[in-house]
Amino acid sequence: MPLMNHTAFPDMVELGEKRTSIRAKRRQGEFKPGKPIYHYRGLRTKSCRKIMDAVCMSVTEIKIMAVGAVELDGEILSKADAEVIAKSDGFESLGAFYNYFTLGRRKRLRKTFCGNLIKWKPIKELWK
Repeated sequence: MPLMNHTAFPDMVELGEKRTSIRAKRRQGEFKPGKPIYHYRGLRTKSCRKIMDAVCMSVTEIKIMAVGAVELDGEILSKADAEVIAKSDGFESLGAFYNYFTLGRRKRLRKTFCGNLIKWKPIKELWK
């Protein structure tokens, strides 16, 4: 049962403005196209609240490099395409996107972040 906790941009998810997320690869509970994703805010806290149920539409391998490059499914993206991904993931700028993924929460430089770009569609929209 893949759960997704939103700490960075939960309001954007709830309003439907954000339909993608970049996550580190997991050992268990991988996201798979066609399978449900349960979105939460404040998971593992007293204020935990379910945001929505969604269906995974696609999962694509992504690498974000500290040198200022993004690789999506083995292909290096142009700066413009990388900015589109950054904005769709909720970041105001490409610089903020790079800092978040290459510095991380602990502010330790990672040369490369390897993960998955997950796209979803809310279940409500699939029933229309």
